[in-house]
Amino acid sequence: MPLKLLATKSHCISSSRSVVRVLTAAGLSCLLVAGCVLGANKPSKVADGEMYQPGDPTYDEFFKSLYEAQLTLGQAPDREKTARQEVAKAVDAPPTATNDELSAALEKRLDTLAKSGVSVKVSTSGLDGGNPTAKVVKSGTPAGTDADAVTSLESGVGDAAKLLAELRHIKPVLAHLNDELPPLDPKVDTAFRKESSRTRSEIHSNLTDAGKLLPLMVTRENEVDARVVELLRALEKVSPPAVAPTPAPETTPPKKKDKKGVKGTPPKSTTPVAEKPAKPKPETSTEPKPEKPKPEPAAEPKPEPKPAKPKPADFEP
Repeated sequence: MPLKLLATKSHCISSSRSVVRVLTAAGLSCLLVAGCVLGANKPSKVADGEMYQPGDPTYDEFFKSLYEAQLTLGQAPDREKTARQEVAKAVDAPPTATNDELSAALEKRLDTLAKSGVSVKVSTSGLDGGNPTAKVVKSGTPAGTDADAVTSLESGVGDAAKLLAELRHIKPVLAHLNDELPPLDPKVDTAFRKESSRTRSEIHSNLTDAGKLLPLMVTRENEVDARVVELLRALEKVSPPAVAPTPAPETTPPKKKDKKGVKGTPPKSTTPVAEKPAKPKPETSTEPKPEKPKPEPAAEPKPEPKPAKPKPADFEP
């Protein structure tokens, strides 16, 4: 099904794959209608919500950024609605519940969880900045329907935070496109001088539609952004100021040994005994050992000398 612009309070660009809706600002007197906007029977590709690439790098990049932002903003309202429904499911509230109703229902649900030993908190950061975050912090282990409720809450808060981050990314992109658009149209005839007059006219038409579409996209971004922030703040304000950490399981400390030891037995010394250095093994040589000299034969013993004969005693008459 082709994409078309509808003359209602919203500018709708629809296709077989997705539906892109860009709300007008309050009090806008000029609504986009395919025929009257272009002054022709056939709407431009930008008006049809299609990617347009005329063939020049500068113009191609402009239309590519425009198309990507257009797709994100077209899906933004449904994504915000889905996140809100997930939160409503978690707190047993109707899908169309207001922020105040969701806040009151969440507070009641958190009290019920606390009685079963589960503490839950919606925590946000940087909701007014360029990198907003939001998450569900819990302590304890929910079971049964409580576990389902916490899972739905985590899903809703996570989806809302992701959408908000994407919208904050698109905000400067839209501002850049608004600044980049004015000088593009006067340069068409120069940049595409080799193209036919019909092609140049087509480029002018797409730029004209882009100029009318951008304010509507800015309005859409602001509206969805505000709704997501209000939802997250409504959930956070009824959350407990802090979530106690889950206590660690108790463990029995090991019994201390008696330092004095058993009576009659001297306590073992804790001083390590130095080991005696091992004796180095004698080095083995591969050289052949010299032969030992053979022992000489023992000399024959000399005969003992004979004793001298005693001298005769002097003769006495």
